[in-house]
Amino acid sequence: MDPRVVQLEEKVAHLERYVSELDGVVREMNARMDHFAREAKALRALVDAGRDGREAGDSGDGADDDLRDERPPHW
Repeated sequence: MDPRVVQLEEKVAHLERYVSELDGVVREMNARMDHFAREAKALRALVDAGRDGREAGDSGDGADDDLRDERPPHW
């Protein structure tokens, strides 16, 4: 067999294996992105629910104010 043909067949075999490995990596990254997108959506819902609850439960007396808005005791 012609050595050039053998060399080309070897290159094709290596490229096929490489493409297969890359396909696995891309599939894994896609699954991770889907997971993170679902997680971000759930976290956004929690933040929005907390924000809505805080706005709805505000009685005007300042009791429901976020602690981050309070000054530290040493001020």
